[in-house]
Amino acid sequence: MTDYLDARQLADGEPLEAEVCIIGAGAAGLTIARQLAGTAARVAIVEAGGMWFSRESQDLYDVEHVGSKYPMSHLSRLRFFGGTTNHWGGLCLPIRASIFEKRPWIPHSGWPFGRALLDPYYERAYDFMRIGKSDFDFAALTKAEKLDPLPFDESRLRTRFGRVNRIRFGKEFVGDLADAPNITVYLNANVASINRDRTAGRINGISIKTLDGKAFDLSAKVFILACGGIENPRLLLNSRQVEAAGLGNGHDLIGRYFMDHIWYPRSEILPADQSREYRLYTDHHLTEDDWYMHGFFDLPAQAGAELQIGDFRTEIEGHRSLVCDPVARRARTLLDDVMQGKPLNRIKQKLIRVVTNYDTVWRYMTEGEDGPLTYRLLNYSEQVPNPESRVMLSTNRDALGLNKAALAWRLSEIDIRTITEGQKIVAREVGRSEFGRVKLERIPAADEESRDRIFAAFHHMGTTRMDPNPRLGVVDSDCRMHGLGNFYVAGSSVFPCSGYQNPTFTILALAMRISDHVKSQLDLG
Repeated sequence: MTDYLDARQLADGEPLEAEVCIIGAGAAGLTIARQLAGTAARVAIVEAGGMWFSRESQDLYDVEHVGSKYPMSHLSRLRFFGGTTNHWGGLCLPIRASIFEKRPWIPHSGWPFGRALLDPYYERAYDFMRIGKSDFDFAALTKAEKLDPLPFDESRLRTRFGRVNRIRFGKEFVGDLADAPNITVYLNANVASINRDRTAGRINGISIKTLDGKAFDLSAKVFILACGGIENPRLLLNSRQVEAAGLGNGHDLIGRYFMDHIWYPRSEILPADQSREYRLYTDHHLTEDDWYMHGFFDLPAQAGAELQIGDFRTEIEGHRSLVCDPVARRARTLLDDVMQGKPLNRIKQKLIRVVTNYDTVWRYMTEGEDGPLTYRLLNYSEQVPNPESRVMLSTNRDALGLNKAALAWRLSEIDIRTITEGQKIVAREVGRSEFGRVKLERIPAADEESRDRIFAAFHHMGTTRMDPNPRLGVVDSDCRMHGLGNFYVAGSSVFPCSGYQNPTFTILALAMRISDHVKSQLDLG
């Protein structure tokens, strides 16, 4: 039976030992643990949080911002058992094949292998998430449910389907791991450093601290770092006992190429036919196997190549409101500003206009059903790889004495062009098909002063990127850190580029592939 041990209850300095050490109990870490459960290997899962949310632990995720503030909620990452899957949306999308290839107009694009290498692991991930098979017949489902697609040219704007199953990994797998005799879970165990052998190319152990002052060392044969796209580089950069620039940072790559999906929930479609709602896109539809299907639009790969932009998708959100009224629109953007925590001096003029037109705002809030049906575009686009977009170390320290993360989120002109051109294609198709008309909102430029209305999807990627060349990547094609035979990095921090797809499904596929490598390395069969 698995032991769930609170590190705060262990004797200070007690030596800990395992064969496989998994650092982090989120989507990647728990997936790997599930694959190793029941094998001959003794597995230790080292989780910084407890079984439940704790403000004291969560505060260790505090991030400082360099330049333009990254629009990140303090709770966009969760530091307890199950990680951010404790509140994720459950959308599962494999990255499409074209994103694995080099795109000449996008610097640093492509993966070191093609999509075909990951396909068997995607198949396993479908089963793992209980969302049907890869060849699920969406056409039959939409026909049976009378869910009509919008009449767009599929060569310009395609209808696609996402699968949704909001599995909370901590709650879902705590029992499965409890039945595994080879796994020990250490809770409230914060990794303070990853300790490299001074002469050999391997990791000897990790140093652990608790918030109440205890300290431990854990030794193992294989280590897997699985703490997310911000914490992975922070821990590596804080591990400076042998390499002054940080563990594995000889080429100044760790923390660089930070990517997120750009979320721009702007622009509106006003349909000509106000009597019909396209539920295929606005609702989630339950399948017989108890998972949900959701429709959206994307640009075909060829359209992206012609325009020389990144990957783009958009969802639509149907509602009836006074959205066409300029004061009502200003009230909505004011709400967005408040949610981002913008200071009063940045929003006071907008606030004055809203307050002086309170009657319109009140109708917007209380009589929205009387307005016309509109579809709000929820645009998600790829942020292309950019070495100047990065996670660094702050000079300020957290409660454990580690340097905090400092984040410089840098967008490029191609990122802005992707949003702009993607929305233009939507507008052209809406007009061409005579479905209605689109009110396009101006897209902010890439400079830091005008980005206030561009949001992030909180998908942290790219900061320990994968490349077979150690001068271009932190980990090799197997997610093993260059120069260290027993140290893997799991999660979206290894993504060289992302496409528009939410990262979790690919995180699972890569985690399963790492698991197979570890089994082979330890001869576990």
